[in-house]
Amino acid sequence: FGFNLAYYATGVNRNKAVSSEPDPAIMELANNSILTLKPGINVTWRSFDVGVYAENLVDYDFKSRSMVKEYANKTFSGHAMYSHHLTSQTGLFEDGYFRIMLRGRINEIEDFKIGGSFLVNFPYLGWIQTGIDDYYGVSIGLGGHLTNRLSLGYTYERVIGEGTVNFGPTHEITLSFRFPYKKGDPDV
Repeated sequence: FGFNLAYYATGVNRNKAVSSEPDPAIMELANNSILTLKPGINVTWRSFDVGVYAENLVDYDFKSRSMVKEYANKTFSGHAMYSHHLTSQTGLFEDGYFRIMLRGRINEIEDFKIGGSFLVNFPYLGWIQTGIDDYYGVSIGLGGHLTNRLSLGYTYERVIGEGTVNFGPTHEITLSFRFPYKKGDPDV
């Protein structure tokens, strides 16, 4: 069991929006500063994982000082994942592994969406990842492990679907902290 706590800012640069007539869909988009809580559970059996999580169980907008969505509009996701440990690596690449994941998501507004990702991680160095999704498009990212518990990463996403491709790319900066979960887990 675990959770992600994320902060993000959204908005539209209306000065760069080019249209022959004002587009009501663009004009209705608000600039927001949102804190979201994403709880989930994952079950691991050997090299396989299956899990579910609520992508936006709590969405708080600091600008309006209110919750963003009603409970009925929440997004739920599930995943199946395979992990393979790279046993012949040494030094900074020791204990490395790769993961392949298939993910599905649904809410009351959108149809079922599917996506997949591939990640290679070296615990003493960092990771590189890529993915594709019906909704978010294609992504590529990388990150580094600053300590045994603290990591910093960057992901670039580009929408490829019709209708939203003109909104531009997404840039994600992730700061991750891992809590100790077993006796003898290092504190550094």
